[in-house]
Amino acid sequence: MKRFLLLVLPLLLWACSDDEGITVERTKNDYQPNTIGSTWTYSSLFDFTQTVTNGAKIIDGKKYFEYKIQTDGLGSFKTYARKEGSSYINRELFPGQFDDGEYIFLKDEPEGTYWTEVSYDEEGTETTDLLFIVETNETLTVGGETFTDVIIVEVSSMTEGATEPYILYYHYAKGVGLIRISDDNGFVDTDLVNYLIKN
Repeated sequence: MKRFLLLVLPLLLWACSDDEGITVERTKNDYQPNTIGSTWTYSSLFDFTQTVTNGAKIIDGKKYFEYKIQTDGLGSFKTYARKEGSSYINRELFPGQFDDGEYIFLKDEPEGTYWTEVSYDEEGTETTDLLFIVETNETLTVGGETFTDVIIVEVSSMTEGATEPYILYYHYAKGVGLIRISDDNGFVDTDLVNYLIKN
């Protein structure tokens, strides 16, 4: 899933002003809590922390809440997310440069549910992702803590010109959010190391 890889490997520093006076619904007992000040720290190739700010934005008539992503040695950037029905949606917006559109990264749906997302990078290269809910109601231990009610999403990405897909697994715990990203060969290994979900 391209958007969460950008959380692991952000390559640029940017800032964006928020729309004034916009409010969004804040929920904490969700697969992606969005209460102001909620923070997650991950251990990865580049360690990073994401925090829900008090910012919000209207893009194409839809309300998004804002994350700030801070990475070790690579600066910070912002990204936007929202929930609609059972779908969790992300959008990266680089003002004056690039808007990658909406991307459904998770659905609170039964095992076997699948959907396709097509995205383009700033050079126009197309990536097609097939997302598939492998497991629901799983129990997983990450960083010494045991999480229940975990949804596992397999993301099979085929970038234009590639000969085979790249497969990642995203693990989301209810009331916590993303707790692990992994692949079949151990090259990608991102784990939640600490978090704070605000009321």
